[in-house]
Amino acid sequence: MTVSPPTVPEDRLGGWRRVESSVDRLFDAGLVRATAHTVVYEAEAPHERSVGGADGTRAERFFFASRLRLTPRPPPSRMLWRLVADRSMAGFEDQLRERGFLAADRVEERRFGVRGTDARLARYEARSRVDGTVVSVQGWLAVWPTDARGEFLLAGGAYPTGVVDERSATASAAEAASFDASDPERFREELFALIRATR
Repeated sequence: MTVSPPTVPEDRLGGWRRVESSVDRLFDAGLVRATAHTVVYEAEAPHERSVGGADGTRAERFFFASRLRLTPRPPPSRMLWRLVADRSMAGFEDQLRERGFLAADRVEERRFGVRGTDARLARYEARSRVDGTVVSVQGWLAVWPTDARGEFLLAGGAYPTGVVDERSATASAAEAASFDASDPERFREELFALIRATR
């Protein structure tokens, strides 16, 4: 089935590079199948250096957006939205683990306004071990229906929030500054702006 890509805010993606565009079957729930066209971007601003380990593990900012289409196209319902959101949120946990993040857990769910629509927003906490350094990571995923029957948008991403010293479990400012994880509030605001501008 052909699924058009989500429309992402290209004017806000200076300093990001697209690293993936794919169409995949996300889940099959009995008679309903979900297929999504997903695009993934990673930050590449020159003043930001991702933490990279010798084993290839990384802790870097990324943003993704998906247009998810159900077939057959069922009429909208609260139960359907919950099914799509629950499956998508579980899938995002898997996505974080595939990127090398450890202990990725959903820790919060709430409403999130997207152009007059209430999306379901989930927050995730994770860690990444990079060459013996433990990096804390925060991720977000929003899910909301479009005006088209049986269609949803997903958008989210993750960013490092600091370096955790294994012995004292406190943030090391010097190490955090070395890969610019010192401004997680700015990272979150930028990610939320990208989510809200996805169509």
